[in-house]
Amino acid sequence: MATKNFAYDHPTYLVPQTVSGSIGATALSQFKFPCWTTMVLKSVQIASVVKGTGADTDAWVLQRIQRDATLGTATTSIAQLGTNTAAMVSRNVQGTYTFTQGEFISVMKGTDGTSQYAVSLEVYVSPGANVTG
Repeated sequence: MATKNFAYDHPTYLVPQTVSGSIGATALSQFKFPCWTTMVLKSVQIASVVKGTGADTDAWVLQRIQRDATLGTATTSIAQLGTNTAAMVSRNVQGTYTFTQGEFISVMKGTDGTSQYAVSLEVYVSPGANVTG
């Protein structure tokens, strides 16, 4: 297999990729997705699996996590995605956020110790980004 890139209108760059996972009940838990090439995040869907107690608030934060063997780990908050209440069911947040190869897309929750969430990301491979084929 070889690393290559395609014309800007190749289906690799036009068809969305979806990745999903979950956020556990522990305070400040997060869902992380490692980018295997330059990717553009267009939509984050968060759905309640187990509702919180309402005693604490869950504020979701979109973060960029960069790991480097020499420099260590750097976490940058990119956007506030909303706040959970005990009655929250589902929320969709749209935007355009670019991540480079090797970075993590992270969705982190707040301090409610009982709430759990399913998370889905809609990402696109950035036109001109390297892919293996």
